[in-house]
Parts: sequence; C-alpha cells; structure tokens
Amino acid sequence: MYKKIAVIFMILFFSFNIVLASQTIKIVTEEYPPHNYMENGKVVGLSTEIIERVCKELKMNYTIEIVPWARAVAIAKSEPNAIIYTICRLPDRETQYKWVRPVTVFKFYFFSLKDRHLDINDLDTAKKMSIGTYRKDATETFLLTKGFELNKNLFSAADTVDMVQTLYNRRVDAIPIDDFSMAINTKKIGAPPNSFVKNMFLFQVDAYFAFSNQTSDATVKKFQQAFDKLQKKGDFDKIRDKYFKKFNITP
Repeated sequence: MYKKIAVIFMILFFSFNIVLASQTIKIVTEEYPPHNYMENGKVVGLSTEIIERVCKELKMNYTIEIVPWARAVAIAKSEPNAIIYTICRLPDRETQYKWVRPVTVFKFYFFSLKDRHLDINDLDTAKKMSIGTYRKDATETFLLTKGFELNKNLFSAADTVDMVQTLYNRRVDAIPIDDFSMAINTKKIGAPPNSFVKNMFLFQVDAYFAFSNQTSDATVKKFQQAFDKLQKKGDFDKIRDKYFKKFNITP
C-alpha cells in the first residue's frame, strides 16, 4: 500500500517537473540599475542574475525583456506564467500578484539640485513643488496616496534615467528615488556626482519577484522552494557582492 502511494507521488512529482520544464515563463522588468538593466544588448543586473539562477535550477524555459514599467505591470496582470521584477510590495498591490520572495529593500528619498538650496522637510512643502516621477512606479503610487496629483504637482517620466535628466534640466524641483539608482543614473546622464542633494526620507519597502495571478500555485511554490534552496547555499550573496563591487555600493 505504502509502496503504491510512494510510486504515485513520484509519478506526480516528475510529471509536474516535466510540465514545468515545458512551459515558457515570460519575465518582464524595467531599466533600474543595479537590479535590472541592459548591457551589451543583454538584460543583466543583480536581480536578473538571481531570477535566472532560479529558472536554471528548475530547468525552466524563460524569456526576459525590459519594457516600460506600465507595460510590465499590464503583462503581469493579464498573462499566465508571467513574472515581474524587481517590484515593491505595496498594500494596493497585495492581491494583484502572487509574491515569491523579497530580493532587496528600497529606501526612497526626495533628491533635488544642490545649487537650488531647496528645503523639503515634509510632504505639504513638496506638494507646492513640481515632483518628477515615472508612470506606475512605487514612489508615484505612494505620493498619489498622500494627496499628490498627476499633472499638477506630479509629472511622469519615461523611466528613471529620464526622471533624473528632468531634474538635472531643472524641469522639476525634486524626484523620489533610492540612493543606489540616483548615483548610477547621475553617472549615466553625465552629471557631476555632487549635482544633487538628498532631502527628506519617504519610505522603505521590500522588493520582490512576483507571478501573475493566472499562474498556478504549484508553479509559484516550486519557484519559492528553488529560491530558498539557492539562498541557503549562499549563491545570492555572491551575486550581490559582485554588483556592489561593480557599482561601488556600500550595503
């Protein structure tokens, strides 16, 4: 009896793995270094290497594409077997995805031009200014919940590079962004590193890999298990160290 049950379990286990391997997971992300960005025509980055390591552990077929964030969100909300990363886990997003595991923690601040000497110590002061964001981003979502309004005191850019460029060109007064991305994008646009100053702290949030709700729970669970296994082995620490060194980031 027990042998029969064990055999059935093994058949089901291997059958699921065969189905998993035959599926193609569509992975979408945005340009947000050091976690996900294009380099020499390939999607790379700290989070990208981690998600690829998990897919390879599961022998899972996958594609990765960088698209505008709003499009990535639309894909992850409508298509089965889709993953979006690196996505902040916010209350209003809780039921929109099947969350895997946190990859990093983002700490967001307002940044402004140093030579403008702006004093931004609270959100009421910021509401009287023009704030650059980018569409559907976590910081834009956060500010909208705090009473900011699009095209009144919030102005969406195409991506983080464009957002930083908009600030540098004095088209907005401040932008919400994390330290690492600010430093990397400052270099990308060719601005002097001391051009900007950090103002008030906004919020801190965990950033995840997340599946579309149309993806089976079994697939999500397998992905979670593989993630946990590789994390315990220390594989992800090595990847993080690699990118922290590459971008001169102090954890």
